[in-house]
Amino acid sequence: MAVLFFALQDTPFIPSAKTPIVKSPPKDMTLERSIVASYSSSYALLIGESDYTDWQDLKNIPAELNKVQKALIEQGFQVELFLNLDSIQLKKRFQKFTNKHGFKKNSRLVFFYAGHGHTRQGRGYLVPTNAPNPAVDDRGFLQHALKIKEIIALAQRIDSKHVLFVFDSNFFETALQLTEPGTVPKSVSKLSKLPIRQFIIAGSANETLPEESAFTEAFVHALRYGVNKSLYDDYFTGQELGFYLQQTVSQYTEQTSQYGTVQDINLSEGDVIFVFDNTKQTQSFTEEVVLSKKDLDKQGTQQSKLMYLTVKEDRESQKNEKKTQQQEALDAQQKINDAQHLSQKGYRYTDNNDGTVTDNQSGLIWMKNADCFGKKTWKKAAQSVKTLASGECGLRDGSRQGEWRLPYKEEWMAMVEKKHGGSWKSGKIALTNAIGTGKWREGDVFTAVSSAAYWSYSRVADNPDYVWDIYLSNGYINSHYKTFTHHVWAVKSKEQ
Repeated sequence: MAVLFFALQDTPFIPSAKTPIVKSPPKDMTLERSIVASYSSSYALLIGESDYTDWQDLKNIPAELNKVQKALIEQGFQVELFLNLDSIQLKKRFQKFTNKHGFKKNSRLVFFYAGHGHTRQGRGYLVPTNAPNPAVDDRGFLQHALKIKEIIALAQRIDSKHVLFVFDSNFFETALQLTEPGTVPKSVSKLSKLPIRQFIIAGSANETLPEESAFTEAFVHALRYGVNKSLYDDYFTGQELGFYLQQTVSQYTEQTSQYGTVQDINLSEGDVIFVFDNTKQTQSFTEEVVLSKKDLDKQGTQQSKLMYLTVKEDRESQKNEKKTQQQEALDAQQKINDAQHLSQKGYRYTDNNDGTVTDNQSGLIWMKNADCFGKKTWKKAAQSVKTLASGECGLRDGSRQGEWRLPYKEEWMAMVEKKHGGSWKSGKIALTNAIGTGKWREGDVFTAVSSAAYWSYSRVADNPDYVWDIYLSNGYINSHYKTFTHHVWAVKSKEQ
């Protein structure tokens, strides 16, 4: 069985507490373990692209792949890991790994890729470090990028029984047979005997690759603790893994994970089998276990779970107390900073008490409610703000239709304060407070500010189908197709 994993960045992953635990009677799991033991060998190829020439760098990938490597080694895989490959190296690395390990019939292979992906006319591409941005050089991109169709052809040429391709990347490929979460066949013994070529993809076309990867963390968590099927099962299949990631990743990032197989009946009937130590699971699945396996062996599973919860509460209490003390000190210093700032300058923002806020630095007037319209395509977003008038969204400013618009890219860049931002999962917002001396907090001038992406009015010069947007979690500027959905924040000029 071969596994290919494409990873993004490093992010702590917390399994969903909403996922129900289905208890079933204890059973003898020797069958599944004997199936895994029957693999003649297990090999994994890990490729991470983080240092790009023309694309945004993905700095967390190396650390994330180290976690993947460790988890796969625990699963019995021999792992090869490569970082920052150019177009020639990327293609050759797939070929060399396949030629070396792909013709051992009873082996298990995993391919894992982490990095940028791209979709063009329904076809997916992996982006090597030296590939140009297609918005600027489409021909150059096609000359460097690796087609997913080539990966599929490689998968069909491999002779190994079970092959899993995992992409921590965003793209869509019409040549794959995608499957929605559903019932998984029960006959593990039968599935283990039939060949399979499985594909799991973190996100789809036109979606943003997050700075920190919930997908990779969820993948690693599944390898170690299973996919929340049962307290007694100590195995899961590649299909179950795909469904688990589909249902889990969307809770932590704006990605639509995909699971599928090649469109070949002879290579889509089996399933990859993984086993894990189910004594490592916690009752709530709310976070990874802090107790060591030695603790579990000493105390017994149920007692260790109880001890885990107690230890967890104690540690959380200590952390909260420390955070409170630190926050009190920061608040005291902030009051000093505010007083000093008031004596020197005016406020950065002024609440006009009519549903609008004036940016005294740029002169622009923003809506106080930063998320009145929810998420819309760019065209609908532009239409919504154009027809906005007093009496809507909390406005009492006497404004008329046609006065409001989307901010230009340059206006967004002047608005944000990157030093106050953080990762998408941190909950931070890259905006300053009203007085201009610290970070923004809910209710401080603006309300309902999202850390996700907001549309600008500015199109990408060389590709008018793309529009610039900004992530308020970190203040980074990106571009997406106009048909993607982002948050909407209306602005108008002061003279209107």
